Amino acid sequence: MTLRSGVAVSSAPPPPPQRAPARPAFDAARAPHRDSSSRDGSSRDGSPRDASRAWARAGVPVAVAPAERETPAAVHVVDDLLAHAVAHRASDLHVEAGEEGTTVRLRVDGVLRAGPPVPRGLGPAVASRLKILAGLDIADRLRPQDGRALVRVGSGGGRAVELRVSSLPSVRGENLVLRLLDPEAGLASLDALGLLPADAERLGALLESREGMILVTGPTGSGKTTTLYAALGRILARGGVNVITVEDPVERRLPGVVQVQTHEKAGLGFAAALRAILRQDPDVVLVGEVRDRETAAVAAQAALTGHLVLATLHTVDAVGAVSRLADVGVEPFKLAAALRGVVAQRLVRRLCATCRVPAAAGWTDARLLGRPPDGEPAWTPPAGPDAPCPNCSGAGYQGRVPALEVLLADAPFARRVAAGDAPDALRRAARAGGTRSVWASAVGHLRAGTTGVDELLRVLDAPGAECEEGTDA
Repeated sequence: MTLRSGVAVSSAPPPPPQRAPARPAFDAARAPHRDSSSRDGSSRDGSPRDASRAWARAGVPVAVAPAERETPAAVHVVDDLLAHAVAHRASDLHVEAGEEGTTVRLRVDGVLRAGPPVPRGLGPAVASRLKILAGLDIADRLRPQDGRALVRVGSGGGRAVELRVSSLPSVRGENLVLRLLDPEAGLASLDALGLLPADAERLGALLESREGMILVTGPTGSGKTTTLYAALGRILARGGVNVITVEDPVERRLPGVVQVQTHEKAGLGFAAALRAILRQDPDVVLVGEVRDRETAAVAAQAALTGHLVLATLHTVDAVGAVSRLADVGVEPFKLAAALRGVVAQRLVRRLCATCRVPAAAGWTDARLLGRPPDGEPAWTPPAGPDAPCPNCSGAGYQGRVPALEVLLADAPFARRVAAGDAPDALRRAARAGGTRSVWASAVGHLRAGTTGVDELLRVLDAPGAECEEGTDA
């Protein structure tokens, strides 16, 4: 297996000893002050690594410990780890330093699993190899670093995979987390997301808006970006629209869309980028995240001036998005006029169609459904199969589907927003307008045999008795 990272690493042999250049003198003015140094480079107030880094900045050649170098064995281990992660559809690869060696874990369908073992003693070299791929400083192990790389995994040219690499120093060593992205993946359609018919109908009606603000909320990793990209695909199918996005990071290249990557150090934040985008004659603007008052104000103003603005927020439910924007300073009357709807979502794992089995009688408490199952089919992952399913590697689940709460900001709801009503009053108005909770949507997937009870309870908290009337799917 060949891994082409696009990162060239020099491996030229050192010059013969008799022709070695003289070591440059150490310039104390170019390195941190040390009270006194021992022969190995350590000091009373620093470590040997600190001194080595200071010498390197001064131009003095510094050797790297053999265990910390990139070795051929480490290259093969990294190749195997990446191939394993891609084969198992992992979204994240964790390489964690521990007292007994390096541990690898994969996040597959939102759940961490144990990964292949790393040979003992190769942990630091594997970390160095990953940092080299991402263009990070392998000598700096005391500060967090972020980088990225485009690699090809597999033989015969392989499959392109984009890596977002984050390193974090811990008391046991460096922890690295790699986000794996497919740069060649196209736009997923809304039909391919696995939405329930009722949710798909309401979301489709929301996307018929030609102006205003549409928000997608949920925690990190809940599929907000995927839903927004699918929504963009529906909008682009109309034709004749100019779509511009501002994101951090740009997770997928979209054909026919102008995508802007924020760069805070250069002064290109969400608010600054959004102001510039509005001078580019856009029809549709996607804001990766509304993080502050300035971004929220510019987005709301853009929605009021004839643009369709799609954005994400981190809130628990759809009504929480209204409260969040009010908290950051958007005036209620402006928000009521701009808002067209809010989509809150979570992801639940899909039961493996190959190994799922019918659930036994009494498979769940009827309170979870809001009413008794009435003989409706129910499925569950197999309990202790003799051999792991080759389709899902014995997990019992493969892939995920979104459970949505689609709030349409109709006239009665907008009046309550403009009046500054409390969240509980807004929730009652939303329910009166036909909005179902995320829990109700997840229960719909449960009844359809798409997911299991254990998965539903893993992702969501069961509502209280006062909310059960809204659980009917």
